[in-house]
Amino acid sequence: MVVPNVTRTISRLQNQTISGHKKRRARALLSLYAYLIE
Repeated sequence: MVVPNVTRTISRLQNQTISGHKKRRARALLSLYAYLIE
């Protein structure tokens, strides 16, 4: 019963890191586009 909770938290952490990377990448692309437009 303890193992499913651990796997669930691990998957949640992985999802958070993946979404964080996507947001960071999107923000970097937006800043790069703004730099090119200027």
